Amino acid sequence: MEYNKDKKAAIDLSIGTVVIIVLAMSMLILGIILIRNIFVGATDSVQQIDQGVKNEINKLLKENNERVLILFPEAGLVKVKRGSRDSGFANSLKNTGSTLYTIDYRLGTMLKGTCTQIPNTMGIKVIGLTTTAESVTLDGERQLENPILVIFDIPESAELCTFEVPVEVTDGPTGPQTAKMKVEIVD
Repeated sequence: MEYNKDKKAAIDLSIGTVVIIVLAMSMLILGIILIRNIFVGATDSVQQIDQGVKNEINKLLKENNERVLILFPEAGLVKVKRGSRDSGFANSLKNTGSTLYTIDYRLGTMLKGTCTQIPNTMGIKVIGLTTTAESVTLDGERQLENPILVIFDIPESAELCTFEVPVEVTDGPTGPQTAKMKVEIVD
């Protein structure tokens, strides 16, 4: 009889183990599906925002045939949090001429605005555009397919202030142009 009790306990233990394994696998699969849905939703949101920015820039370029350089947001002010490494603005270029043209553009020297120091000395870095002239060749009356993103790396130690970032077209079909974007550092 002892033998049968041990056998019954062994069967109960193995059934309990199987149930726990099945429940654990179910939870793992549900967790993976949930995480996948979160990431797919986030990617879709970013793509919709990206398309919205492109549409606004295209609209601005179509409204004004004289402008070679467009900055977005059009209001000319971007608020960036201290410690942020993913905020900035977009700019795009358009060949307003009727023939193929190479447009030279660059980031101008950042102006301190209300800051007590020049932004470069506060450790603020710009990603996506440099002070060295870059060129893009566009067919007549064409624009960049994808805007150029200018992203700021703002250290936690940066003061709360506003500075200006000029983007310059040094050689374009209508001559030099400069547009400025104000960047406000916020908490």
